[in-house]
Amino acid sequence: MKTPFDPVDTMISIINVAAVTGTIDGNIYRNRKPVGDKKRNVAVLNLTMDGGADEIIQSGTLIINCFAEDLDHGMIDEIHLKATVEAIITRIEAYNAGSTYFHPEVQNINTFASEDENDMSYMSIRVNYWIEK
Repeated sequence: MKTPFDPVDTMISIINVAAVTGTIDGNIYRNRKPVGDKKRNVAVLNLTMDGGADEIIQSGTLIINCFAEDLDHGMIDEIHLKATVEAIITRIEAYNAGSTYFHPEVQNINTFASEDENDMSYMSIRVNYWIEK
């Protein structure tokens, strides 16, 4: 049985490439970015994971949050957020073309104002996956 950390680590390895890291000035984190960090960061967390010890396939949902500091007058930095999200989706699609044991699929994308920091916004990518043991 895989642990909830395994799909997070796999997704980080998929998106931790120049095509994605070139769109941010911060880092890619497991679970959440540091509070107070105003850089353009990415955080990957596992929302759910199903499948018991007897299951061959486990499924679950990852959340990939892409953060950016707001522009003047509280405007969302759409240009940087869009570039990061597009790079991540491109990597996930390319990975799926050759993967046999881990299959992530983008379900939806939403934009939010950060609840922790008033001058930050983020785009959240919901990714369903299945993973072979």
